[in-house]
Amino acid sequence: MSPRRHRRGFTLIELLVVISIIGILVGLLLPAVNSAREAGRRTQCQNNMRQLGLGLINFSTSKNTFPNSGTFYEDPTNIPPPGTPATAATSYIYQSITAPTTVISTNASPTTPVLLYSWVLDIMPYLDQQDIYNSWDKGKAFNNTIGNGGSTPLTPGPQPSNAKLATTGLGILKCPDDFTALPNQGNLSYVVNSGFTFFLGAPLSYVGAQLDGGGTVNASMVWAPNPSANVGVLQKLGVMFPGTKDSNYLWDFKTTPASIADGMSNTLLVSENILAGASTTSPMAPGLVGGTNWACPLPTFSSFIGSSHICDSASGDCTQGALAFNPQTQSDAQSGWLYSNSQQSPGGTTGNYDYINYGLNLSLDGTAPFSNSGHPGGCNMVFCDGAVRFINSTINGVVYSKLLTSAGSRLPPYCRQLPVSQDDFAQ
Repeated sequence: MSPRRHRRGFTLIELLVVISIIGILVGLLLPAVNSAREAGRRTQCQNNMRQLGLGLINFSTSKNTFPNSGTFYEDPTNIPPPGTPATAATSYIYQSITAPTTVISTNASPTTPVLLYSWVLDIMPYLDQQDIYNSWDKGKAFNNTIGNGGSTPLTPGPQPSNAKLATTGLGILKCPDDFTALPNQGNLSYVVNSGFTFFLGAPLSYVGAQLDGGGTVNASMVWAPNPSANVGVLQKLGVMFPGTKDSNYLWDFKTTPASIADGMSNTLLVSENILAGASTTSPMAPGLVGGTNWACPLPTFSSFIGSSHICDSASGDCTQGALAFNPQTQSDAQSGWLYSNSQQSPGGTTGNYDYINYGLNLSLDGTAPFSNSGHPGGCNMVFCDGAVRFINSTINGVVYSKLLTSAGSRLPPYCRQLPVSQDDFAQ
């Protein structure tokens, strides 16, 4: 009979060594896995934005103009005829930005549905959402609960209400890294370029704040020595602006593809902003029944702007300090384009919270109408030619301001821009 063999097992030391090796391998693998996942989410976000950009470009090709960033109802008895820019402050658009409580209180009324819809509705047919577009009642507010053809919420009519349609969740409108998204609220992670101004009738910018709810609308921006010349300057600072349903007022400027003088490949069209879109409550839309969603036309929920600290003058007068500017001999810093996307305010003091990705420190939607995203290091942005690029959050402020303006090369001498070098932003 052969002697009995004893099977040798692992010693404790060998087991610990194996566990240690596995732990090291997992530690090395996890960052790569997380990086791959983030790259996948960023790619998905870029695909979403590419489709939105193509939708806007197809709209502009069909209509020979880009849509409003937001469409509003104007009371024809309240607004004098075009040609009197001093009356812009009586516009419902102006009031909805500077005093939203007053306008929102009448928003759902059948006779004064002020807040109609955002740019998203205009391109629904180009996003394979013709059914939503056909069902939408353009004569009612975006949050109206009475369906098309109905008389009350209890008798809604044959078509769903705007409020119901606007809470439809569409994956193409939401970035997978948008950690502020709300289920079944109609999320929107993407906004359109309004330059440096929320309203063309009278310059309205926004001053960012360090804390939630502290931002303020700035009505003191001066872009032209003569107020009547403001619109001529403001229309060159961005691409899409708030407008009226009838499009017959002085502040109803719409950008045509031909008016983008700086070039489609050098002009921003869409950016990320995870503090846009869906919210149940916001200091920028106090008392709004049903909250906000992708159809809300208010500028802080549908568009993005550059820093209000763009001017040389601390007073916000963009006509001072550079009247002798000659783009052939002087630098950008001497032309009034120094402070965009900078963490410094004019005079070198700290306190500018308008730069890219500062909004990640906030949580209330509508309180940071500046580019920000959940992607580390910057934001995805769409250019007017349909190209999608990742723009670093540390991009030079002068370069960023050139990307925002659609016709910076045609601005008056005191704020005219030099051409932008694509080496400064292309990756």
